[in-house]
Amino acid sequence: MAHISLWNIFEAIITIIDKTMNIKLSHLYVVLFIFSIVVINGCKSKKKVTASTEPAPVEEVKEVPPPVVEEKPVEKEPAELTLEAQLEKNFQAIADANSVDYANRNINETLKFFASKDAPVFIVFYRENGVKDYDKPTTIDKHLNYLKDQKKNPYKIDKLIFNDQGKIEEIELTSR
Repeated sequence: MAHISLWNIFEAIITIIDKTMNIKLSHLYVVLFIFSIVVINGCKSKKKVTASTEPAPVEEVKEVPPPVVEEKPVEKEPAELTLEAQLEKNFQAIADANSVDYANRNINETLKFFASKDAPVFIVFYRENGVKDYDKPTTIDKHLNYLKDQKKNPYKIDKLIFNDQGKIEEIELTSR
């Protein structure tokens, strides 16, 4: 079966070469014959099987104790992130979410930090000599949905303003 498929391949190659080049057909057969001998001989193993009546020697394996490694203390992450770091992490998680459900869960978790879902978000697009120019204000709910839809988080937190209950009532963002 292998010779038939090999022969079909040779015929296809001959047809292609014959149509594209002006080479005598007899020369092609000689080249392909040599090629096939090389391929067939290259596939056969050169090793001979030797019959051995003696069993193979078995090496004794000595157990070596594993080397003693000094354990270095692992740097632990802080038990709790700062509120700003947690918000940045949540913003990025919303932007990187693989599903709408996952993004919506992160949005709901993030909204718990705010006084309301209508808390204003101010995005600084220009700053010079202490004077800031802002983009059109939006709400935190709209901003979080923007992150979900755009799948990117181009802003970082610049300023947070809290109410008496410790909830964020205003956030200011700047470009990264």
